[in-house]
This record gives sequence, structure tokens and C-alpha cells, in this order.
Amino acid sequence: MLEGIHHPTAAGDSCAPRLGRARVVLYQEMHFLTTLTGRAVAYAFFGSLMLANSNSWLGWLVGIYLFCIAAAMIFVGCRSTAKLEGLAAVSEHELGERFDAYDADHDGKLTRDQLVALCSDLGTILTPRELESALNLLDADDQGTVEKSAADSDKSTGVVGLVMLDLRLRGKIGRLGMCGTNGTKFPMIRQHMGRVIGDVYEGLDPSVIETFPADDVVDRKAYATALKSFGPGDVAIVFTPDDTHFEIAMACIERGLHVMITKPPVKTLAEHKALAAAARARADRIRGELGGFSFFQAYMSQPKHQLETFKAWAGKSSDISFYLNSHHVDFHEWACAGVARPERVTALKSTGVARARLEGVDSIEDTITLAVDWRNVKDGSTGHALYTSSWIAPKADVHSQQRFFYMGTNGEISVDQAHRGYTVTTDTKGYASSNPLFWKPAPSNGKFKGQATYGYVSFEAFVDAAAAINAKTTTLDEIDADFPSMQTTAGATAILEAGRRSLDANGLPFLITYQQDDQNDPKTFTPDDIKPLVELSL
Repeated sequence: MLEGIHHPTAAGDSCAPRLGRARVVLYQEMHFLTTLTGRAVAYAFFGSLMLANSNSWLGWLVGIYLFCIAAAMIFVGCRSTAKLEGLAAVSEHELGERFDAYDADHDGKLTRDQLVALCSDLGTILTPRELESALNLLDADDQGTVEKSAADSDKSTGVVGLVMLDLRLRGKIGRLGMCGTNGTKFPMIRQHMGRVIGDVYEGLDPSVIETFPADDVVDRKAYATALKSFGPGDVAIVFTPDDTHFEIAMACIERGLHVMITKPPVKTLAEHKALAAAARARADRIRGELGGFSFFQAYMSQPKHQLETFKAWAGKSSDISFYLNSHHVDFHEWACAGVARPERVTALKSTGVARARLEGVDSIEDTITLAVDWRNVKDGSTGHALYTSSWIAPKADVHSQQRFFYMGTNGEISVDQAHRGYTVTTDTKGYASSNPLFWKPAPSNGKFKGQATYGYVSFEAFVDAAAAINAKTTTLDEIDADFPSMQTTAGATAILEAGRRSLDANGLPFLITYQQDDQNDPKTFTPDDIKPLVELSL
């Protein structure tokens, strides 16, 4: 996502969102009549009127004809439903594989013909009328296609797009750009954003977002084209697969943009140091009360059915430690900056479940624990940390378990990020623990009101910091003191890389080395290299 912040302009008032919401309400109220059963009821209703009020044989004939149509529709609908229910005998995993096999353009949707072929392959033959009935049942957005079951997510509206559109409405940013690699998907993305954002929130218009590449183009380097239309001082938010972060972020930095990268920022210490150096060339925490560092333990998870969403990269270009451990490792390393540093990493793993669910992916772990030895630089005392992440958790009251415990030499902190004391129970979804402090997509009087959630504040703080740098009212050193930047979190990347290398070496410990041991020298807390323990012992 690219944003221009030099000349911010608030989105003007428009009747389009109001008309969109009216259309949604009308559709919701009248949707029953668009279904096969609804049309059958309508035919039966008008047939009964003809029979009750007609005094001629022609009127009775028309009434009987309408009743026959209604009966035929109900019959076809029941047969179609029975055939679709017959597919329930196929396992979810097999059905997902068959769906992907017939999804020729990999857009997560099947056309009418592809649906017929899939059902036929599974032993279910649909007549033309049954196909029409099946589409009425399965086509959620009336586009003549059937979508694969949407991934279960705790952010149904998305976060980045909604936040950026709201910041534009508030006048903090101007242009908005969105980059991908396959332009043919953008029409579907625009339609989705229009439905979940434009039709719901007053004043938020997703159509203002410029997209790269063009709708008929597939271009893996589309971000380079997009960058040409943005300039120094603008901001870029990178939330792409882990192994693409470095290349894209470096291109943005070289163009002079401020860059925010989803965790992990990169996968190797060398790439981290290169980005930090490039950013520098262009342009009071836990330790205060809790003393030196002693112990840290963290756990973060994803439900196992989410593996279907991650299958394009899980166990291939990244792992669960890079994906989830990065959050707590990054926080811990930033919180201990200037006090303690990581020095030795040993990785442990559990396997079996993910391999069974993702056939053909042999090098994938279920759960990864990074055991890290830390040293307090001032007195040489030691501490240790355990960071555990897993993507085989059962479906629970929260989408993702997130908690950590920190013990210092003078105190401790225990945080359960997933459970904030808010619980909800419904007939359809059962019991759940909600976290309104993270994200609040539900509109109030047609307006977005999630500005106080930390899912929003993190992006707003980054945009404000970029604007302050542009206006020369702050410095990078001051920003580094308040934000986990590339300058202050090299240790986090070193831990993650050492953990991956330890796993690949069957649990061999890896040491993180430094150039200095002086607490007043910044190099004391900036990793220099990562080496296997056996190499140093020789």
C-alpha cells in the first residue's frame, strides 16, 4: 500500500455511499425473492390470487400453471440441495484440492462450467435447472461464480485498506495506491472492498485507490512501476510474503519513501543491516522499573484450519516462527535495547499435523520454540527466553492465542493479549472472547469508529512520524526511541534467522556475535554475525 502525504486532501461528501447502503439494505430485505424457494413462493402466491379472484377458465388455467411452476422449482431445489449435501461425504481436504484443481486462474472462484466439472468429478451430475438452483445456493455475491470457503479470520473487513481510507478522510494522507502482482484480480478486490467498506462506512470510498499493475497485466515487479508515481516523503506499507520484503522495502527506501513492514521485516541479519544502513543514509520502556532482564516466555498460535490459507508459502518460503514468533521477539528485543542482548539461540520443533494436511510439503514444522540465552551488558548477568509459535491449534474462543510473561530483576509483567475480559455468545457462533481494543470494524451511525484501537493506532503513528520527519520537527534518533525501527530491532532478526538455521542443523545452537561490549557503544547491541557453536569451538 502506497500513500502520498505531501498534499493531503479529505474525501469530499458524496451520496454514493448512502446509495450503496440503501442498495445493500434493499438487497437484504428482498434477497429471499432472488432464491429458488423465494421465487417458488412468489409463483404460488400469484397463482393462488388468480384462482381465488378469477371468474374465467383462462384465469384458473393461469393459476394452475403458476402453481405447477412453483412445485417444479421446489422439486428441483430439493434435488439440487440433496446432491450438494451428498458432497459432504468428501473430506474437506480432498474437496479443497479438487476445487484448486478446477480453479484455472487461481482466483478462489469457480465458474458455472467449472462447478459442473467439479461435481461430475465427484460423482454428482447436475442438470441445467439443478445447476441454476446450486448457484442460487452457493453464489453469495450474485456474480455467477462459486467462491471457495473464505478463510476464518479475525479481521473480516481487512485492516490496512480501511485504516488508510479513514486517514485519508481525516486529511492525514492524500493519494492511495495498492500494488499486487496479478492485475486480473483487482476487479474482484474492488468489488469486495466496495461491499465491505464503501457500502458500509459513510465517507469511505475504496474507488479512489489506484491499483498496480493494470487489470489485464501480471507483473511481479509492479511495485517498481508504482514507485515512479510516488516520491520522497511518501509512505509505503509492505505486507507481502516474507521472502519479498527486502527487495520491495529497499526499492522504497532508495526512492526516499518511509517504509513500514509487517513482521518479520526480513529473514536474515545481513538483509536487516542493509535496510537499516540504507534508511539511515537517506535521511522509556520496561527496563525502567523492572531492572535487568531475567526471563521471558511467549506463546502465539493460529488454528490448524488456517493452514489452508497459508499453503502457498507455509514450509516453503517461510515458517511459523518467522510468521508469529517475530511479534514477541521483536517486542522483547526492542524493550531490552540498551540493557540486554541475545547471544545464543537453540530451536526446538514438533512435526506431523501440518505435513499431513499439506501433502507434498515435507519440511514444515507444527510448532517451533526458540530458546535464547540473553546477557545483561552492565554486569554480565544472564537471562533466558522461550518464544513458542504454532499453527495447529484447535478452534477456540479466540482466533489467535497471544500471551507473554516478562520477569526482570526488580519485577514482572504478565499479559494475555487475546483475552481482555469481553465475551460474546450467540446461537450461530457459540462462545467467543472478543478484543475490541484491537479492532472495531462495526460502524456507528454509518461511520467508522475504530480510530482508538491499536490495530489502527500503529498505522496512524507511523504516518504521523513520517509527516514529522518530512516537516523536520523530529529526527530519526528520536523516532528510534519511540518505535521499533530497523535501527533498534536487528537482534530480533538475528534471533529468527539463528532459529531457522538451528532447525536446519537438527537443533545445533547458534551464537550471535557483537563487535563491542561497552554499554555506551551502540555497536554493543547491534549483532555483527551469526555462527554455529561448533565452528567457534574449533
